[in-house]
Amino acid sequence: MVQSCIANCNGDGSPGSSLILKRIFNNENENEFDVSFIQNNTNTPILWLDEGHFSAAALKQIYHRVLSYLPHYTKYPGLLQDGIVVPGEIGSVSLRSPINILTCESNHGASDIAH
Repeated sequence: MVQSCIANCNGDGSPGSSLILKRIFNNENENEFDVSFIQNNTNTPILWLDEGHFSAAALKQIYHRVLSYLPHYTKYPGLLQDGIVVPGEIGSVSLRSPINILTCESNHGASDIAH
């Protein structure tokens, strides 16, 4: 989303990608938008992928954020630390044989997930 905004939001009549990204990510303190802000902020937009298990993962993030603001969970935040069960969510899987996983260096976080 960030790269798409940077590539497409700088034309005539546009406030510019830097301002748009600062507003989306509530990063008003910086002169220029810094992509690392997204990685260090838990209040960033949730990527929605409407594809079966991916939508379950997005819903889990939405549910967690909504629940974390409710009075019961602000009083007992540890209740959400174990996570939330969402129908359609893929759990842990075990593989019967070794596999090779290819990741792209520009896909931040993909290598960590693969390990």
